[in-house]
Amino acid sequence: MNLDLVVQTADPVHVQIERYLRGQIQRAALKPGARLPSSRELARKWDVDYKAVQRALKRMAADGLLERAPRRGTFVRAQTAKATVGILIGPSLLVPEHYFHRALAAALKKETGDRGWRSRLYDDLRNTNAKAVSVIIQQLIDDIRCPAEAGFKGLLWISVPPGRLKDEVLQARLPKVLLDEETIYFDIYDFTRKAVDYLAQRGCRHLFYFRSGALSGGKDTRDLDGFWDGASAHGLKVGQNSIHNLKRTEWAGRTTVESLGRDQMRALLDRWDQAGAWPDGLIVRDDVAMRGIGLALQERGAKIIAKLRIVCCASEEIQHLYAAPVVRYEFPLTEIARQMVALLWKSAAGDPLPPLPIVIRGKLADTCA
Repeated sequence: MNLDLVVQTADPVHVQIERYLRGQIQRAALKPGARLPSSRELARKWDVDYKAVQRALKRMAADGLLERAPRRGTFVRAQTAKATVGILIGPSLLVPEHYFHRALAAALKKETGDRGWRSRLYDDLRNTNAKAVSVIIQQLIDDIRCPAEAGFKGLLWISVPPGRLKDEVLQARLPKVLLDEETIYFDIYDFTRKAVDYLAQRGCRHLFYFRSGALSGGKDTRDLDGFWDGASAHGLKVGQNSIHNLKRTEWAGRTTVESLGRDQMRALLDRWDQAGAWPDGLIVRDDVAMRGIGLALQERGAKIIAKLRIVCCASEEIQHLYAAPVVRYEFPLTEIARQMVALLWKSAAGDPLPPLPIVIRGKLADTCA
């Protein structure tokens, strides 16, 4: 095996080593199954730092080009072999209203595919049926343990309840990237603050916030901070009566977020009628609930819809019909997927991670949906 590398360019040493070995594999100078010399042997041969060799090999193993086995050494993988990533989703993707999780799962599958990885999806981990969840988790454990061509390189974790996974998964030596406030999260403060700014700048003086964060048990209140701060900055009077938390009091297993939004908006409209006090600006946290809210407004007629300017939080890749003019504050799911997969790759490759958490900010769309 001829591995004559001369380190001489201005690029970092580990980059030169990786580029050289990739080229050797692509030209078939290093064939599938070939065993590389040890990292220390290569470091001596190329007169480079041992850590630079280790870093280059880790990055190539993360991409599925090499297999590194303790006490056995480092081997070139078959060209058809790909590293595998597990995508763990809390809700069931078969439930029609889980648009966000389906779109994010699709974005993650595309992002992992673009990097040369394959992915396996495990959803419905939020199911209240312990037996059903146990079957899903056991499949994941079996897949992790299976000596497949490339094996698992890591897990992407979205909306999975804490404590739901068994120790066999949690203790597996696999990088894990979670969509949470410690790793990557949506800037919901920016959403409500920009929504208030938008409405205030267009003459709205009486704002109402229809929020859904409590629906899934979330305790993040940064959206409320943005609402209060924005109202204060514009001299608007808002209080607890200016906020409605979407409630699941009548939950019976079949009630949807859209129907909850419709029913609870009907009750709010009745309350505003009786009080003779109407908001002129409405902020809605959930775009699925907004579908129901739009239907409730439409039932009251065009005059009621004309009274309100509406800003709704949404995902850039998901379009809904709202039955009322809505300005969307859109979060880019493709950016979430890109950041999650990039973090997983860095973890698998042993590269330094960027400062965490990574905050994903959206933007107001130019037109009404």
